[in-house]
Amino acid sequence: DLHRVDRRQRQMCIRDSSSFFASPFVGYGFDSEENYGGIAVGIENGQNQFYLQYGGMSQSDFGVDIDLDTISIGYNFTNPISDTTNLYLGGSMGLGSIEASIDGFNALDNSVFYFDAKIGVEVALNDNVSLLAGVRYLYFAEPIEGFGALDDFALEVGAKFTF
Repeated sequence: DLHRVDRRQRQMCIRDSSSFFASPFVGYGFDSEENYGGIAVGIENGQNQFYLQYGGMSQSDFGVDIDLDTISIGYNFTNPISDTTNLYLGGSMGLGSIEASIDGFNALDNSVFYFDAKIGVEVALNDNVSLLAGVRYLYFAEPIEGFGALDDFALEVGAKFTF
């Protein structure tokens, strides 16, 4: 049946059975003007991806060192837009750790609520490797009382290894 074959070809990049994945990524924040990186590991089934994610960023300016680390759980919904390309929409929430030191002296060590939201494309190179590109919004709840939340928009790229 021609219709069945065409539908099957269109869903080549959506797996019918559950599989595990690891997805390292790097990004650049527009407001922070800093690079960040991380990794997500999880399981995908059809158009659904559930994952545990770690991310981190370090910034040093004028004797002030800031480290931001996150650990979160997340979900992505994927939708095929061609034979090898998916659109993804998702996000995660968890804990953000913020540490700051001034000239080597500890000035801040705080843990706060963290979440992110993202949208992007995933291009399958083969059955087990995909490249990712997207935009992510990152939010840290008020790390210092009275100074407001930290947030940023970022461009990011990554890879996904499925096994």
